[in-house]
This record gives sequence, structure tokens and C-alpha cells, in this order.
Amino acid sequence: MPIEIRDATEADLLDHANLREQGYAFDARSTRAWIEQSKNGDLIERMIGAYDKGRLIGRLSVLNFGQFFGGRAVSAGGIGAVVVAPEYRSRGIGTELLEVALRRMRDRGELVSPLGPATMGVYRKCGWEIAGDQSVRLVPTVDLETLGCGPGQERLATQRDFDAIRKIYIGAASARPGMLARPAWMWDEHLSDQPHRYTYVVEDQGRLTGYMIYRQIKDRGPSGYSLVLEDLAAGSWDAESVLWRHLGAHQAQAREVRVQGLPLEALGLHLRDQRIRVVWDHRWMLRIVDAPGAVAARGYPFGLELRVPLSLVDPRCPWNAGDWALEVSNGHGVLNHAEGGGPSISINGLAALYSGCVSAQTLSTAGLLANATAEQVSALDAAFLGPRPAMNDDF
Repeated sequence: MPIEIRDATEADLLDHANLREQGYAFDARSTRAWIEQSKNGDLIERMIGAYDKGRLIGRLSVLNFGQFFGGRAVSAGGIGAVVVAPEYRSRGIGTELLEVALRRMRDRGELVSPLGPATMGVYRKCGWEIAGDQSVRLVPTVDLETLGCGPGQERLATQRDFDAIRKIYIGAASARPGMLARPAWMWDEHLSDQPHRYTYVVEDQGRLTGYMIYRQIKDRGPSGYSLVLEDLAAGSWDAESVLWRHLGAHQAQAREVRVQGLPLEALGLHLRDQRIRVVWDHRWMLRIVDAPGAVAARGYPFGLELRVPLSLVDPRCPWNAGDWALEVSNGHGVLNHAEGGGPSISINGLAALYSGCVSAQTLSTAGLLANATAEQVSALDAAFLGPRPAMNDDF
């Protein structure tokens, strides 16, 4: 009997939870929380399973949210918790699950698909490519304590602040390609009350201008702990500097702040020494599910006018493959069918270009973009390059 691939039902939830727990070595408390989140967030219908004679032997989730590119939220299907039972690995089951997921995403109008890979081979083979940073960095608290800071005052957040926190995040995240437009269930997780986890806001003349979420982890003996910064967003450096200075005030107990995935370029311009250390260098990947839809949904630099023919190669999603013309005008882009070939670009190359992670010149050097003229390379970079893509959410 062949392997059956189908969508999950509520009756399958415990099997999905158990296989996910086995695949990632989660503890039972985490599994129970995931089951409740799946029920409350209507996430069961977004699970896909592979079955052998009725037994679940592979699974993944496709989570719907937005992802910011060019200042606009693009509809995305995030691939999460891909697990194949150990005795069934290397049989192509993961590839089959991903191919079904791509068709489901296209049917639902999800235009791109990010994921955080444990290994890249299977995803790259299916059209995902490196598209941005999710690295973990350490920042010395003693350096933060000496920062000058703005006029605002930090205080513990209350539930009354949650709407303002979401608005502050959107304002900051929309300026950084790759950050997520978080759905309600993701915000519920970020803002949930947990032991040794703190949410602070900055208030300036009665208006909230920034926030952060961090944890204190007791792992340094009787008089010390570690700081883990999970989330931070601000509308200005004045507000952001108040939050960093707050973390620096912990320097008697915590030598460093562990920063998960957040971009630190602005902070780096204010530190007196180059002492930010990367301790986990990780990249997230992106797949273009619907090329014309994805091109139309993101933003582009205003004042830019261009037309570049492209021959797109996508062996797994035939609706993307073929000859196209990319046109950008007045901050908007379209990808229209065109007669005749242009520079050839793989779907992997388009993903890396689309996010702004890799330049067209680098793609040309790597062989993912072929036969492009110097003018076409410059035009593609003008359309897509911007701030380094980043993501600080796990899913």
C-alpha cells in the first residue's frame, strides 16, 4: 500500500503532537501547550500528515501569517515542525509532504513560504533558498549601561498596553524585510504571562514609543543569571536607547544579553567597542509559491522605473515556470507573461533576490541567474536590495 498524504483532523492531533515531540525532543509540557494552541488557534486544519497503513510517519504544519517585503505584508505560509519518523527517513516522504504543502498554499492564496531549516538539502531541492538572518548574538551589558538614552521612561507593561505594542511592532517590522506580520495566536504567545519573563514599555508624554520582552534564566550560580531578549521594537532611537539602557542596568548579575534574531545595526552605531558576538549563525529560507502574486504584493523603491525579462525555472511548481517580464513603476511591481526569453533565473535564485538577501550579481556568480547583462543585474538589484532581511520569530 502506498504512503497516503492527507490533511489532519482533530482526531489526528495527538499523533501529530507525539511525532513532533519525538522529532524535536520537546518535553511533555511543551507538547501539551502546543496541543492547546493548535486547538485554540484553528491550526489543526493546517497540518499535513503522511500515513503508512494508518500510522502517522511524517508531518508538517503550514502556518498563515504575513511577511514584510518592501514595506508591505505579503501573505505567507510558514512551514513548521517538519518531522519524518526515523525509520522512514531518506525515502522521499519529506519531499512529498512539501509538494502537497505547496499546492495547498497556492490554493489558499499564500504567495511565499518561509521556514527555519534544521538541514537545507530537502528544502533547497524543493525550491526554498537562504533568504535572511536569524542569528543569535551576545551584547555585553556593561556596554549598554553606558549608553546615553532618550527622554522616555520605561515601566512594566499591562494588558492595556497590548494594542499599542502591536502597533509599535508593525511600524518597526514593516521597515525590515523578512519580519512577520504576526497573527493573533502568535501575539498571544509573545504576550503571555510566564515565570521570569518581563514586558517593558517606554512612555514619553503619555504615549508609548517602544517595548521589549525578555527573560531572566537562572544559570550562573547563586548570584547571577542570563538575559534573553526575545523581542524589541521602537519608533525612534530615543525610545530604543531607553530599552537597551534598562538591560544594561542588569550588569551586576548578567554579563551579556542574548539577542534572538533581532537586527542590531542601530545599536552597533552607538556602542563604543565592537563587542557584539555571534554565537549561533543561522539563516532562514524562503520559497516563492506564486511568482506573479508575490511580485505584485511586495513594495519597491518609489521613483524606480524598469523592465527586465526573466525566464523562470521551477520544476516543482509549473504555474511559475516560463518567460516573464518584471516591470516596476511608482513603488509597484508586476510579473507578466512575455514572449521570448530573458536572463534565466531558478526559483531558488528568485527567492533569495526577492527577500533582498542576495544580490543579482552574487546570484549570477553562483549560477542561479544566467545570461543577464550588466544593466539587467543593476536593475534587479535596484528593485530588490534593501536592509538585510531578518526574522526573530520561531514557528
